[in-house]
Amino acid sequence: MSSMSRDSVIGQVAIERAKCVIAVARDVQDDEAQQVLQDAATEAQVPESVAAVRIMAALGAGIDSDESAADMLERGLTAVRPVQATEPADEPPDALRPQPA
Repeated sequence: MSSMSRDSVIGQVAIERAKCVIAVARDVQDDEAQQVLQDAATEAQVPESVAAVRIMAALGAGIDSDESAADMLERGLTAVRPVQATEPADEPPDALRPQPA
């Protein structure tokens, strides 16, 4: 598998995970969850895969047992922001890249 194919697969996995979180937290169908993710990515001017990674990273950053699923999702969506000049916009962050064995 080439590096580009791997990145594409990794990005798609992140998108699917984020969509699942959105669907569960908001009790919506997959197409509406997809739209929420697309809207967040568009607003931040980042690819969907980057938005998805940032959502999942924010969810894993600190779990409060008193926090509702909807509150967790809002925290995740808040983490989607424009790419900084030092970050590549077309690739998922290093946290999603497979590490060498």
